[in-house]
Amino acid sequence: MEFAEDMCLAGRSISFGKTSAPAIERANGVPFASGLTGNGEVRGATTDRPSFFGRVVVAWKPAPGAARYQVQWSKKAGPFRAVGSTTIPSTAALLNLPDGVWHYRVRGVDKTLPTLRRAMTWSEPQYVKMLPRTFVRVG
Repeated sequence: MEFAEDMCLAGRSISFGKTSAPAIERANGVPFASGLTGNGEVRGATTDRPSFFGRVVVAWKPAPGAARYQVQWSKKAGPFRAVGSTTIPSTAALLNLPDGVWHYRVRGVDKTLPTLRRAMTWSEPQYVKMLPRTFVRVG
């Protein structure tokens, strides 16, 4: 048996870390996302590659210990390079993304963790396509 103090003095130490559960942002392969569809209805995603007009609401199940959430979006899932970010206290965010294919990810923020480790594990990037707005002239 060896004491921790003796191990540290001998240079044999390990770092302590805490892993976290990611925020869950999909069920049965379909992301928790909703927005305006082509026929003018607000609907939730029905496929793993949803398409919406205008804005999209993305949501996720809470991560244990998270008091806030950080959402980032990128043009590519891999490598994920965030071009925008927001931090919110709820488990849903309204994203106003330009037309095109986007990927977003979410992670919890736990204020009880040490300052440098408050951010929790990122979720897997999720796909969403923003369609260009179209207008029909009536009459």
